[in-house]
Amino acid sequence: MSANPQIVNCFIYDVIAKRDLTPLSGALVWKPHQSIRAEVSNADEVTFNLDNGKFVHREGAKPWIMNGDANAVSIRVGKHTLAIVAKSKSGSATKSFSFEIVNEPPVPVHPPVDPAPVPAPIPQNLSGDTGLEYPVPFPYSPIAQTSDGWTNFTPSSDSKRIYVSVRGSDTNPGTIDQPVKTPAKAMSMVRDGFPDWILFERGGDFVAIDVWTKSGRSLREPMVVTSYGQMGSPRPKVGWLIGPLNHTINSVAFVSLDFDVKHRNSTLPGFDKSKVDAKRGVDWMSKGNCIHFEDCRMAWGLDNLCIHSPTSILLRRCVIERAWTNGGDKSQGIYVMNSTDGVVPGAPFTIEECIFDHNGWHDTFTSPTSGVFTFSHNLYLAEHAGPALVRRCIISRAASIGLQLRPGGVFEDNLLIDNRGAGFIAPMLANPDLPSILRRNVCADQNSGIGLGFEIIRTKNAIVEDNLVINKKGGAGHSPAMNVNITTTKSFIAGDPTKPQQRNATLSLKNNIFWKSGVANFYLFPDTTIDASGNIFSDGASFPGGMQPDGLKENTGWSRTASFPDPARDIAAYHTSIGAEATVAAFLREAVTQERANWRAQYTPLAVNAWLRGGFGR
Repeated sequence: MSANPQIVNCFIYDVIAKRDLTPLSGALVWKPHQSIRAEVSNADEVTFNLDNGKFVHREGAKPWIMNGDANAVSIRVGKHTLAIVAKSKSGSATKSFSFEIVNEPPVPVHPPVDPAPVPAPIPQNLSGDTGLEYPVPFPYSPIAQTSDGWTNFTPSSDSKRIYVSVRGSDTNPGTIDQPVKTPAKAMSMVRDGFPDWILFERGGDFVAIDVWTKSGRSLREPMVVTSYGQMGSPRPKVGWLIGPLNHTINSVAFVSLDFDVKHRNSTLPGFDKSKVDAKRGVDWMSKGNCIHFEDCRMAWGLDNLCIHSPTSILLRRCVIERAWTNGGDKSQGIYVMNSTDGVVPGAPFTIEECIFDHNGWHDTFTSPTSGVFTFSHNLYLAEHAGPALVRRCIISRAASIGLQLRPGGVFEDNLLIDNRGAGFIAPMLANPDLPSILRRNVCADQNSGIGLGFEIIRTKNAIVEDNLVINKKGGAGHSPAMNVNITTTKSFIAGDPTKPQQRNATLSLKNNIFWKSGVANFYLFPDTTIDASGNIFSDGASFPGGMQPDGLKENTGWSRTASFPDPARDIAAYHTSIGAEATVAAFLREAVTQERANWRAQYTPLAVNAWLRGGFGR
């Protein structure tokens, strides 16, 4: 007979070094890349319950790490209690630990560190949570987060709540016991300029929200459109959403909703291709301070999210998938053009911890020769949009390019899987002297299209550091692993000889690995300054025209040779390592089901990238 579980101790755990730091007791200093590990024997399952249910996580295998192996958590200053429950077939054990955090840890979004240098309509920050400065202030929500990283929207004391259910009636008062039935009725009952809430019942399939016109009170007290009911039930399907032209809409958050454009969804019974139109999932043409989407799904639109108005956006932990066009050649997962006049760059915006998959094309109805494989992308951020922060996203299987970061910005800690081209980053259009930043991204398993890794285009100042472009598969073309194009004419994605050439450009190129993924091409002027070190180009580097700066010589800035512990790691092998089916498709099938009720650390870039980097000793 097996022994009962025993809980021996708990430790602060470094998820990067994979080692215990100190026992979980007394006054503790919390730092980035930390979690909590339980020392438990004879257990089949361990549950971590922090502060009486404020955060609960269940682990089914050793080493019993809270929130999953290789995933940091954020615990705020103050006193805390952690209850550990260990179970096996023979019995269970429970033990509680009390401790106090005496410093404020970095939270999963970027808190303000200084006032913005100029007045701004939304809260700003000037640095990332890595301690490295961001070049411009990017938006974040002023509302606090839960310990597991969700914005903690809370009704104000005067908030009015309107409940909507498919079982309701529009003659009802909109209470939880007597809900209304339609989105239009609910919107007519909330007050413009107030922090009122509309709550759709989970599992419901509603007529479309359609045109939205109401604002909240402020970014701290937004109007919230969200869901209620059993968390295990599907998010409510609310069709499409339109922010109309010539309207001003401020401080509204759409949370835990499913914008499924049903008449374009070919997986549903009764689908009729002849009825497929140009409907978008979210079509936002209204100006305002900021629109916030979190824990939403957007699927099957011509474009799933289209922002073409002077507003900022905050897009967090959303799934955006299966945009497609019925005969045209342009369909985007997300399209942003938030300039006021199409010339002056728009406001900065933030996209974080989202999943973008299979946008721009249809498995059955898209011809192999269609123009979508050139013009349709997972993320198309237009040239005169505001600079963007795109981080910690999964970006996969785009018709053409994973990310077009045309207005410049920061692209960091993302995972790119089997896009026909991974993406490119252009100069910071709002201020070309500021750097565009490409760092700590992993591009893996390219198996289709031109097989391009990253492009750095026309930048006067660029930081390209700690990226991996690895293990291109046989179905991908022979485009470079990286193409650095300062001269503008040799771009695989956005070559344009009419654009100004960047003279006296500066490029920081450090600690990147391009492994079995093609050469790296450098189209540079002699006056380009390169600060390079620690780069590995397994297939070599090319300097057309013979221009090879002193800062990028073999054995100083780059090398062809290296020895790594397990460089063949790929997405299929990662999925096997967590006990799942060994295919890219199986991994992505799980990734697109991410939502608050089913959020798993194993399907985030922080976990996957850490495992892939481990194969290269990083």
